[in-house]
Amino acid sequence: MLLFGFQVVRGVFSLSGITALFVPDRLYDTQR
Repeated sequence: MLLFGFQVVRGVFSLSGITALFVPDRLYDTQR
């Protein structure tokens, strides 16, 4: 259960990192 949650967190972080690469910096700063 804990391992599954850890993988979900890792997936979310990698997903946000990938979207940060594709989304322009200006739009990324507005969302944050």
